[in-house]
Amino acid sequence: MQLAEFLTALNTNRKIVITTRDNTIMIDLPSVADGIALWREREDLLKRAASELHQELSATGMRLLVRVKGRVVARLGAGAESGLLEKLLNYGPIDVNPYEVARLLLGIEKTL
Repeated sequence: MQLAEFLTALNTNRKIVITTRDNTIMIDLPSVADGIALWREREDLLKRAASELHQELSATGMRLLVRVKGRVVARLGAGAESGLLEKLLNYGPIDVNPYEVARLLLGIEKTL
């Protein structure tokens, strides 16, 4: 799956903002609820695409960040490594940040 196909597949009725900066593609979601709904709607596609996209992005030195309310909750590509959570849930090479996901779910503001 090409990156363009993946980004096109994210085209839903949800408010998703896709931007780029240098070698980083950022997918911004307005809320955890939108992220969960998107995952449920496109889970098969996203799981299937994850490994291939990770390899394509890594080979070109690019990375893809998924952000909710500006917080990075997942990444693919250069520098991304799947952890225990991703392996248990069979997410492939998606590097999920469980701490940011938990903070968002619990409504905890980021502190310095």
